[in-house]
Formats: sequence, structure tokens, C-alpha cells
Amino acid sequence: MARKINNIENANKFVNKCDVKTIITFRTQQLFDLWVNEMSGQISDGMWENSSRTEWLWRNVILRLGNETKVEVLGHYVVGRKSFGMNGELWSVIGDRIMDENGFATEKEAKAAWREIAQAIANPSVSEELVSIGKEAQEARTNNIKSQMKGLLDEWEQVTGKRPDEESTYAFVSYYFNEHDVTYLDGHVSKQRSYLFLHVSSDKEGNLKHEIEYHSSKWYVPTGKLAEAIEAIKVFDNKMRF
Repeated sequence: MARKINNIENANKFVNKCDVKTIITFRTQQLFDLWVNEMSGQISDGMWENSSRTEWLWRNVILRLGNETKVEVLGHYVVGRKSFGMNGELWSVIGDRIMDENGFATEKEAKAAWREIAQAIANPSVSEELVSIGKEAQEARTNNIKSQMKGLLDEWEQVTGKRPDEESTYAFVSYYFNEHDVTYLDGHVSKQRSYLFLHVSSDKEGNLKHEIEYHSSKWYVPTGKLAEAIEAIKVFDNKMRF
């Protein structure tokens, strides 16, 4: 089995900084690799998968390299389970993999690395930096949304002829199309129309998309593609008529 070296940027790629509550810093690349390759997985889906309150260590966590191995949290309320020691039973299952994937020369060295991370988890500290990270990320997200909102709603107006009164991520409009006659058994004729709803969808960085709700289905469409998407729905709606 070959050594598996990980990249910090890739590890943090999907972190939502608006809601991050934990930072884990590793003293060496090897410790970081041990965490990514084995230890975090044992906590989330392996040895401790049925333990309560472990999410604070593996869900939406910033990982770093630094001068010391440490765990920092937004507040003590974040901290859940803190005990993740290595024992003989666990080592017998994953020991060889730890040695191979992370490049440890001896069992003693590998267990010492595991213990270093486990001790950092057992002694987390509160970091004011996390407040700044969350605030800056939220401000950036809000500004990104504001910069796109007018263009998205302009597109709604161009395609549907409707525009909501408020420019916000809660904005929506209803759009009716394909008006047709329905004749009932008693001969009564009624006008019916198909409909859909447009909502604003935003990701963790504030990038906007159109959310189209058509009956019980939803589509997420990039800006600039709304007319094309609605036309496809109209074609489908027509084909479903008898």
C-alpha cells in the first residue's frame, strides 16, 4: 500500500466558513495525513460512528498546518466527545494501514502520532479567530448575493413578466402557462393552466441559481438559462396532456 499524502486546500474545499465552529491544526504533514486518511473516518464512520456528539470534529471543520497540534472551538458548547484513544483491538484492525498510508517507520511512532492528536482533542481551547472567520465569510456571502440579485430578478421579469417586490433570497413568483380547456362528464368546460414557482437558491458562498418548482419536482438552473429551462418544462407539460 502506498503513502497517501493529502492537500490542505482540498481538505477545506467544501468548508462553509459562515458556520465553522472548529479548527484543527497539525504540527506536521504526517499528522495531518493520519487525520485525513484514518482518524477522522474512525470517529465519523468507524470505531466511534455510534458515539454521540462527534460531529464537532469532522463536520465543517477547518484543517491547518502549524507550529503545534491543537484543536480550537468557537465556544465550549461546541465540544462533544473528547476521548478517542488507540487500543490493542483497534490497532489490530487498522495498524498496518496506518503504517503504510502515512509513512510511519515504527508502531511506536504511529501510536505516538495518534496520541498527539487525541490529546489535542481532549484539550480544546476557545478561539476568537473563529468569530472573525464567520463574520468575514458572512459579509462576503451577503455582498456576493447582493451583487447578483438584481440580474437574477431581471431575468425573472424578462422571462415571466413578473418581479417580486423585495430583492432577497426569500423572493419568489408564480408563473402560469399552457392555458387549456378541460371538459367534464357533465359537459361543463373549465379553463385550467399549468404553473410553476420561481425561488432564489444560494450556495455557501452566495452564488445564486434559479430554483424552479414544478408540481413536486425542483430544478436548479444557472443564471442566464431560465428561459431555456422553462421552455423545456413547457414542452414536457404539453407532452403530458391527453
